[in-house]
Amino acid sequence: MTDFVKMSFLSRWPSRSPLGREIRATVTLAAPVVVVQLGLMLMGTVDTMMLGRLSTEALAAGALGNTVSFGVLILPLGLLMGLDPLIAQAHGAGDPEAVGRHFRRGLVLALAVSIPVAWIHAHLGVLLEPLGQRPAVAALASDYLLAIAPGVPAFLIFLVLRQTIQAMSLVWPAVVAVVVSNLFNVGADYALIFGRLGFAELGVYGSGIATSLSRFVLAGSLLAAGWWRYRPTFGRASWSDLAPRSHFSLLRLGLPVSLQMGLEMWVFMTVGLMMGSLGAVEFGGHQIALNLAALSFMVPAGIAATAA
Repeated sequence: MTDFVKMSFLSRWPSRSPLGREIRATVTLAAPVVVVQLGLMLMGTVDTMMLGRLSTEALAAGALGNTVSFGVLILPLGLLMGLDPLIAQAHGAGDPEAVGRHFRRGLVLALAVSIPVAWIHAHLGVLLEPLGQRPAVAALASDYLLAIAPGVPAFLIFLVLRQTIQAMSLVWPAVVAVVVSNLFNVGADYALIFGRLGFAELGVYGSGIATSLSRFVLAGSLLAAGWWRYRPTFGRASWSDLAPRSHFSLLRLGLPVSLQMGLEMWVFMTVGLMMGSLGAVEFGGHQIALNLAALSFMVPAGIAATAA
């Protein structure tokens, strides 16, 4: 009888105590955020799995291109994460006009930053061989970087859309978008890497095209799934959204995050380049292990994003 009373008390505790309500709210919000984080990482994992079936050099080239790409993308990614506290505070204060201003400024900043970032992707391949990478792998990785360059604006726009809706504690549209884009990525990889469904066999270059197209599907799916929530935030656009000074609050928060995340990512990228100098097999094995580690890391990363 005593055990039954204790069990009854524990079963009711989460819903009645303040701490229990906070835990329940955190778990409710964190679970879909973790799913989104895992889904984003899963795209690169699927690319690695499929390229590994093609050849060792293809696996190493795709992994090298993906590693270098995120080494560049991490800076605008961290910058746009400054939207989290700004939009969360405006939403919590019941100020939809401020939410709309931050949202529009985030879109402007994402589009502006995407131009140099895409250009860097398209031209970064020439540095891979001087950095110690094997010529055959460097050439394929260069093709991969060129292929994913057009998808950079879509990926950064997706980040703005995700940060905005996530800061308003609405996360299911991002889950829908990640599921749709992952399914598309699997089909596109299958068709473009191996030359199936009437497409030419493009190998590593095809994987890059599939990734680029998947990012457009990712952004489009999120916009469609959350349109009812995004539409009121657009409000009346103003020229002030384009003024550099209007972005100061976002830059002040985002720049430190960008640099901190960049320093962390560049350590992994440097180690990857060192492994690549040993050979394609060594780099491929390193990337497989790193993908598995990164997948597990997405769980605490998602919980951290929930706290933000």
